[in-house]
Amino acid sequence: MIVRNFVLSTVLAASSCLAFQAHTPLNVRSSSTSRVHSGSSSLAMRDYPKPNVEDTDNYRFANEMSRSFKTTLKITDPAQKKKVAIIGGGLSGLACAKYLSDAGHEPIIYEARDVLGGKVSAWQDAD
Repeated sequence: MIVRNFVLSTVLAASSCLAFQAHTPLNVRSSSTSRVHSGSSSLAMRDYPKPNVEDTDNYRFANEMSRSFKTTLKITDPAQKKKVAIIGGGLSGLACAKYLSDAGHEPIIYEARDVLGGKVSAWQDAD
């Protein structure tokens, strides 16, 4: 992983600090918060629990809409199949291509660069 922020790279390099901890319950206070002091600033890292988004109306509505591409919106007649040009291979373009493919159409993605993902493709990781 390439870290371009000096303070963050200093914190990650500190041997006593666990920057990326595994998920722990909130009732464990000693390992859920670490404080790192660097000069006049301090950085507090907390492990927050995963929010329960699956039990919300918005999630259920979006999940049902996403499933509808494979069921009610799926084309039945091969004559309805369309070739769709998608300009840009960022996250939105790739999501659009996925939903069009689920509905039975043939998406074609046009991307100016040699990698897909848009701004997310600039993220560099060690693995």
